[in-house]
Amino acid sequence: MKFVDNDPKSLKNTVAIFDISKSDDFSGFAKWEISSYVALKKNLSKQEIEFLESQNEEIPDILTFENLASLSVKDGITNKKREFGVEALMALKGDVDNMGQFIRHSGVTESFAKYNFFSRMVDYFFSVYVPYLMENRYPNTYTVFAGGDDLFILGAWDEVLDLSTEVREKFMKFAKGSPLSFSVGLSMTKPNKPVKFIAHIAEEFLEYSKELEGKDALTIFKERVKWSDYLDDLGLYDTLQDMENSLKDGIPTAFLYRLLEFCEMSKKVKQDGDVKSTIWKSKLAYSYRRNLENKLSKELEKDFLATIDEMIEKYPSETKIVLSKFIYKQRRS
Repeated sequence: MKFVDNDPKSLKNTVAIFDISKSDDFSGFAKWEISSYVALKKNLSKQEIEFLESQNEEIPDILTFENLASLSVKDGITNKKREFGVEALMALKGDVDNMGQFIRHSGVTESFAKYNFFSRMVDYFFSVYVPYLMENRYPNTYTVFAGGDDLFILGAWDEVLDLSTEVREKFMKFAKGSPLSFSVGLSMTKPNKPVKFIAHIAEEFLEYSKELEGKDALTIFKERVKWSDYLDDLGLYDTLQDMENSLKDGIPTAFLYRLLEFCEMSKKVKQDGDVKSTIWKSKLAYSYRRNLENKLSKELEKDFLATIDEMIEKYPSETKIVLSKFIYKQRRS
C-alpha cells in the first residue's frame, strides 16, 4: 500500500504503515492497488469555508457528514448565506447485476489468468476509477467502501445522485457487450442520523432495485425505476429549470407539490385501474391555469404542458423522481 500523505498529524492514531510499492523484498509479487476518497478541508474553496464558518460548523481536516450536507446544492450559496437548496446527506449503495450468471456462462473461468484479469478489472473500476471520479468531479463525497463489484458512498445529496448516474453510465460502457448492469439504492437523510441506520435504508433500497425484472434499476425517494426510463425524462428537468429562470419568483412550490400528487394519481390508474384517479388530467389543467397561465412564453408553456402530461401519464414514478430532485434543489430558504 502506498500512502502519499506525509503529514505526521494525520498518522497519529496509526498502528503501523507498510509501503511495499518499491520494496525489493516484494519484487515479483502481485500488488493490488487500493484507493479511496474522503472530502478534505484543504480542497474547499474560500467561499465554502466562509459559508461553513458562518454556520458555526467545526471544519476538521477530514470533513464531517454535517459539513458535506451543508455543502449540498452549492449554487444556492451566495455571500455566506443559503438562498435555495436543501441541505442533506445521501447514501449510495450500488452493486453489479447478473454477475453470477455472467461468470457461469462466459469464458472468464476457462483459465485462472482470464478470471483473475476479469475480477481485477471489475475491482479496479470500483476501487480506483470511482474514487478518481469523486476526487475530480464530486469532491463533497466520502468512500465508505468501494471494491469487488459494489460500493457504499456518502456525501452531499445532489453530488451523490449525480455521481451514481455517472458511475452507471461509465460502467455500462465498461461492460458493453455483456449482460452486466448496475443497480443502486439511494437514501436521503439528515447528517445527524447514525451511519448504521443510513446504510440499512440504502441497503433496503438496493435490494428493492435488485428485485426488478432485468434489474439495471435505481430506487430513490421511495420509487423504483429502470435507469433508462429515469434518464429519458423528455427534457422535463431542463424545461422546469427554464421556467424557474423565466419567472420572477420561480415556480410556485404549491404547484410543484400538486404535480407530485398527480403522479400518485396516475400510478393508481396504471397499477390499480382506479378510474376515479383519471381526473388528474383535469386537475393538472386547472392547477396550471391558476398558477402559471399567461406567465410563460407560448413556446415554453407548450413544451411544459406537452411534456408533463406525457411524463405523468406514462412514467409517473420517473416523473416523481425528477420533480423531487428539482424541488429539493430549488427550495427557498
